[in-house]
Amino acid sequence: MAGNLADSGVFLASLDGATTPTRVVAVQPRGFNWMAYSPSGHLLIQNEGRVLAYRIDEQGRVAENEPAVLAEPIDGNFSISRDGLLMYHRATATAGRQLTWFDRSGKTVGTVGEPATYGGVELSPSGDRAAVDITTAANRDIWVMDLARAIVSRTTFEDSAEWSAVWSPDGRQLAFASQDQNSTRLYVKPASGVGARSLVASDEGSAIPITWLGDGQRIIFARPKGATPGYDTWLQPVGGGRPSMFLEMPFDKLTVRVSPASRYVAYASNESGQYQIFVQTFPDPAGGRWQITSEGGIEPKWRRDGKELYYLGFDGKMMAVPVTGGAGFTTARPAALFQTPLTVNRAQPNRERRYDVAPDGRFLMIAPTAAPAQTPYTIVVNWMAGLK
Repeated sequence: MAGNLADSGVFLASLDGATTPTRVVAVQPRGFNWMAYSPSGHLLIQNEGRVLAYRIDEQGRVAENEPAVLAEPIDGNFSISRDGLLMYHRATATAGRQLTWFDRSGKTVGTVGEPATYGGVELSPSGDRAAVDITTAANRDIWVMDLARAIVSRTTFEDSAEWSAVWSPDGRQLAFASQDQNSTRLYVKPASGVGARSLVASDEGSAIPITWLGDGQRIIFARPKGATPGYDTWLQPVGGGRPSMFLEMPFDKLTVRVSPASRYVAYASNESGQYQIFVQTFPDPAGGRWQITSEGGIEPKWRRDGKELYYLGFDGKMMAVPVTGGAGFTTARPAALFQTPLTVNRAQPNRERRYDVAPDGRFLMIAPTAAPAQTPYTIVVNWMAGLK
């Protein structure tokens, strides 16, 4: 199985390696999940949510141009027996997610667009657009939502998965992560979707953008630590060149956010055994460091004027911390604003950006919709009869 459609498929080869493998059936690499051979002379393949049956001749070649569709849509694997039983699980409709506005009291004040499989949301500097990643046809891409007109436009079109979009300070470009096979690279592309994407990071390490700095010249990104679990924080020049380490410690860090005046960064770290919110000086991290929470928190976000810091508590509540800058850095006690529809896993928190704060103080969240009922397993007796 290759990483691209042109070279992917099910291949026929000899056990002694004396013959060159030949492709029997082409498959979609991101949609292929399982296959099985039936004594009836059929090769059954699950690809893109369907069970397909191909008749195979004695030389191992496909004897028919079009396969028979035995079941769709399904999830997981299927199973067949020698006496003609086929078992599979029909896919349950995916619970959607809705872009939803909340005010400071937690009241729902509107929705944007239709429910979709949103993964992350990032408001533009002016607050009139939102960059989201949406999964469609088993592929994840960046889209831009016009919030006033509720019109969503696709920005990335590659076969690879793209996510974690962050806006440039002028709102004209988006930086995002793109994963192709085993590599995750950092790219930049016009937010309009017009034009080619450009690779930013010059080294071969993985890079997931978190924040585009206000000077427009650098992007903060996360990189897996490698030998130990978690991520470190790096700085990447937008014009190219090698990245530099910003925050390195033997603990995980989540969602590093730079304050509006670019004097501090806020992030979640599990150094105490559970994730807590910290603030540290920027660009020199040695200037000072403060622990903001004692009862846990993730996904910090700054208010647009830098005078308040928000985060999600472990109980899913939106928390707010008044901030005082100037000669030093001081905060008041965190206070709960409202109960959000978001859930938090203390041990393995969600790394998606599930909410953002608009210039007018409203919160835009990816709110889950109701989950549909589960579907049962299906057993088909003598499935070969359906091919005649």
